[in-house]
Amino acid sequence: MTVLSGGAEILKLLPKELPKPMTHIIDWFHIAMKVQPLQQMANRIDRIRAGGNGWAILTGDEIRSVKWKLWYDQMHQAIDRLEKIVGNLTIQPCHTDATDKRLPDIVQPLLTWVRSNQSAIVNSGARHRSGRRIASSLAESAVDSLVARRLLKSSRCNGRSKARIVCCKFTRTSSTAI
Repeated sequence: MTVLSGGAEILKLLPKELPKPMTHIIDWFHIAMKVQPLQQMANRIDRIRAGGNGWAILTGDEIRSVKWKLWYDQMHQAIDRLEKIVGNLTIQPCHTDATDKRLPDIVQPLLTWVRSNQSAIVNSGARHRSGRRIASSLAESAVDSLVARRLLKSSRCNGRSKARIVCCKFTRTSSTAI
């Protein structure tokens, strides 16, 4: 069994509760969304310093390459690149605008997240080429659709729009909805 998830901390406990063998994979959408703010900042830094700050261009290239290192499961290179960016920011801080000031606040948590989830990040490129799922978007859209339908039905019946939250607890012997 393969479980695709967004990498929530609670899901690290999931493999203990599910039947064996089970593989936990963080889906590509959520990985890309973790890297996206960093990429947007790199693009902004490149535009601001289009005149020639070599450090900014190097950092922008490093940031863009992190996403593809994660796509191809080159985890050690991705971590090395992130560490290099953190090192560059420590050695040569250029806080000329808000983007520069926020960059270290985004790079360090991303580095920590990648390190703590590296066992669940797989070669999405190979999975995609072989026709296997790389994202949980199909399941998420189905859940969103069911919730929207339920909320619409609830608001029609009751005349008010109260959302009901359903939490499920899975154990080895049963599942309970609260």
